[in-house]
Amino acid sequence: MEIAIIVLSALLIIVGIIGSLVPVLPGPPIGFSGLLILSLLTSYTFTNAELVVVGILTGLVTVLDYVIQIYGVKKYGGGKMAINGTVVGFIVGLLFGPLGMILGPFLGAYGGALIEKGKTENQSPPIKIALGAFLGFLGGTVLKMALSFYMAYMYVDILFLN
Repeated sequence: MEIAIIVLSALLIIVGIIGSLVPVLPGPPIGFSGLLILSLLTSYTFTNAELVVVGILTGLVTVLDYVIQIYGVKKYGGGKMAINGTVVGFIVGLLFGPLGMILGPFLGAYGGALIEKGKTENQSPPIKIALGAFLGFLGGTVLKMALSFYMAYMYVDILFLN
């Protein structure tokens, strides 16, 4: 039975890494569930402190993944309409799978910036604002990947290196 749990845990870690690249899957929470299952249901256990820290990091990275896109829009000169466009683009993008979740915020920020362009004089070009949304997406992806690979390292370390 323990071998089945170890295999299930490994699969969750792998899906967590994939989910860090594919926007449809919440990568870090899936990977963290693999660590929890391994620790709670087998003889391979992590300390409570390790699980709490990785759990907090998982929650933080999951939230930051969305916040960083909005920050990118603001940083590159977008206003309220561009931010709203980013959010709407993300929601609509959900309907079109991973590619939609990448292009949706970009196109939403671009559209919102175009609407806003007529209202303000000193606004950045819409393409620059949309680029901010895309860079925010990339930043969130890098954070998710880093945490997911760290969880994979924890898994390998406890099973094979300790």
